Amino acid sequence: MPEPTEPPASDRPCRTTRTTGGFWDVRQLDDRWQLALALDGLANALLGSGGSGAVGEARRLWEEASSVLAGYDDARAVGLRARIGDALATSRG
Repeated sequence: MPEPTEPPASDRPCRTTRTTGGFWDVRQLDDRWQLALALDGLANALLGSGGSGAVGEARRLWEEASSVLAGYDDARAVGLRARIGDALATSRG
């Protein structure tokens, strides 16, 4: 039986690397796709928290994710951009 292969970087979940000083920020990895996924995940978590200012901060994160995704035209990116666009439209205060 063949050895399983690791999926391409774009299909792997975002990972942080433990360092002496803490966790690497996904921005330091210079992986824009993972950055967009992380921003979207943070926005969803914030929105779900119901905390003060959560909607505004979630919107800011989604706007940044949308901007990061502008350079991608594959089906996954188009779908994520559409979902982010819907989230921005429905989260208007």
